[in-house]
Parts: sequence; structure tokens; C-alpha cells
Amino acid sequence: MISSVELILPPLPHPPTTHTHTHTLFPQTESILNNRMAEELNTTLSISVYDVMRNETARKHRRELERKLAEEEQVRKEKEKDYLAPFLARIGDPPELDKDQMVEVAQVRLLPSNSSF
Repeated sequence: MISSVELILPPLPHPPTTHTHTHTLFPQTESILNNRMAEELNTTLSISVYDVMRNETARKHRRELERKLAEEEQVRKEKEKDYLAPFLARIGDPPELDKDQMVEVAQVRLLPSNSSF
């Protein structure tokens, strides 16, 4: 006679079949685990170009930009102090002046001072 449980539930596979199937999967599982172990042992990390704190090239570039900005700021401050800058700007702000240019700047600079006396 068949019990009511056997009528409701499907029969379970036979243990020998399940056991055999499990043993056939062991080599595949072992090869996957060995591959993962080899991948973990042979990892080489690369530094991203966007990681400016660890990327030496980006760090050098950042330092160079900061240095240039500091130099430009220093030049700007020096020009602010330079009371002859407006007069030099009239003659094209040359890096060096010849004698004629020096006399011209001196005369232009001194003319307003003399007229105020």
C-alpha cells in the first residue's frame, strides 16, 4: 500500500546517483578554486592616472602647476609694488630698457611731479 506522503511528494533521487554526481563535480570545483588561488597570488596593482596622491607623474605635474602659480603670483605682487609699471606699459613693458627708454620713462614719470610743485 502507498502512503499519503508518497502520493503528495515526488520521490527523492536515489542516494547513489546523487553521490556519483557530487563526485563528478569535485574536479571542476577544485580547478576553479586553484585558478582563484593563482589569481590572488599573482595580482599586480596599477595606480590610476586619476589618483594624484600616488601617481608620481600627476604629482610632479601638480607641483609644477603650483610652482608656476606661485611664480605668477609673485610677479603680480612685484608689479603691484612697481610704481613705474604704468609708465613702462606705455612703451610695451620691455624686460630690459636701453638708455633712451630710461630717459623717456624718467621724464614722463617726473613731469607730473614737477608740474604739481
